[in-house]
Amino acid sequence: METTKDILPNAAIKACERAKTAYEQGDTNKAIAYFTKALELAPNYGEAYDNRGAIYEELGDYEKAIADYTQIIKLDANFENIGYKITAYYNRGGNYHNLGEYKKAIADYTETIRLFPDYAPTYYDRGLAYFNLGDKNQAIADYTQAIKLNPNDAEAYNNRGVVYKDLGEDKKAIRDYNQAIKIDPNYADPYHNRGVVYKDLGKYKEAIADFTKAIESDPNYALAYNNRANAYDNLGDTDKAIADYKQAIKIDPNYALAYYNCGLTYYNLEDYKEAIAYYTQAIIIDPNDAAAYYNRGRSYRDLEKYKKAIADFTKAIAIDPNHAKAYDNRAYSYEKLGNINEAIKDYNRAIAIDPNYAFAYSNRAYAYYALGDKNKAIADFTQAIKLEPNNAIVYCARGVAYADLGEHKKALADHAQAIKIDPSFATAYYNRALAYYNLEEYKKAVADFTKAIEFDPDRANAYNNRALAYANLSDYKNATKDAKKACELGDNYALEYLTQNKLLSD
Repeated sequence: METTKDILPNAAIKACERAKTAYEQGDTNKAIAYFTKALELAPNYGEAYDNRGAIYEELGDYEKAIADYTQIIKLDANFENIGYKITAYYNRGGNYHNLGEYKKAIADYTETIRLFPDYAPTYYDRGLAYFNLGDKNQAIADYTQAIKLNPNDAEAYNNRGVVYKDLGEDKKAIRDYNQAIKIDPNYADPYHNRGVVYKDLGKYKEAIADFTKAIESDPNYALAYNNRANAYDNLGDTDKAIADYKQAIKIDPNYALAYYNCGLTYYNLEDYKEAIAYYTQAIIIDPNDAAAYYNRGRSYRDLEKYKKAIADFTKAIAIDPNHAKAYDNRAYSYEKLGNINEAIKDYNRAIAIDPNYAFAYSNRAYAYYALGDKNKAIADFTQAIKLEPNNAIVYCARGVAYADLGEHKKALADHAQAIKIDPSFATAYYNRALAYYNLEEYKKAVADFTKAIEFDPDRANAYNNRALAYANLSDYKNATKDAKKACELGDNYALEYLTQNKLLSD
């Protein structure tokens, strides 16, 4: 019986051998040229297609690799070694996978399995393709089969763990990561991935231990440094967090997420200039990162650079038109620049995008209040309270609006609720004291002004108004004492009032 080699021209065989030699010498271009020559001489030369396809794949030219593997598949199975055909399906599937054409990859992996059902790597690769298509259950089935065929496949355990984590089955994920580590204690990925599970469960110390093991196994594991930094950040160890973010960036200078996360840490430390520098670098690397523009905008906002803040919020909105927080923060910046009507338009947009966005309602309420529309302000504060009933500040703000309308009893109720939520809220005591004062309940007013001073000892207006309350109770000695204290703190209103009305006590 004739073999393929028997019927191939000698020149084609020699060209193929020269191609292999060129490849071994590192000359891929010459190797491709010789394989091409071999195929010109022998168009059915499966080995030449197989080897040339492998070089194209190595060079990242997946389309040409696919073309070569397709040619093998087209060859008559009786004429060409069936092994080449199985390999061709498998390799073509891998190249489709590299191109993100997961359905075609799955079709080729499936055919490979039909021809060679006991090859564990094909199940592994098909499982990855299913995962990338979002078919997590089928991915688990394939990884499970890969494990059945090769119980020592640490990567299959690791990848199945990733799928379980994605499905929210953390215990099963940890079990698989543990097994992967048991099989290969130097395999960095399962340590890292188990660390991610622990981090998401709030077990930051355990997460840090795992990320550290991953880094020990792979000192250039930028993602592990980034995630260990997240864990340190959550424990309040910002120095270590920043050090890890910077190490991740050193390893991968184009790691936009590490720049972004480092910016967040600096922002939380109120180092807005450093935050801006890191957000800016993240934006340079990824100009379509709405979150980076949004958070840089917040940094500019907190530096009171409202025009720059507006520019960044506008960019975030252009990238993500449903970014309710960007509208809300742009509105706030407009408001600070005195453009209240434009601010209200943006608050309206934020609320339209997210009708449950309590902060946008309360912020729009402040804008209406600034325009003098107390009723609309109260309506928005009320909606904000419905959405967040434990927000003491909003109760206090609505109480102030009620007081401005002369509805002091409603104001009292709101300030009382604010105090119930936050018993150390000095402003709520102060505002409730004002309501009592306006209702001529001076003893209660004195008591609340006293509580306001207890929580905020340098509050000049509390001393001033307590002085007036004492005066209304004919306690001129304490009134004079408070008026003088207020004067020391920079507010002489009560002292002038007592002086003009000859109520000062010696």
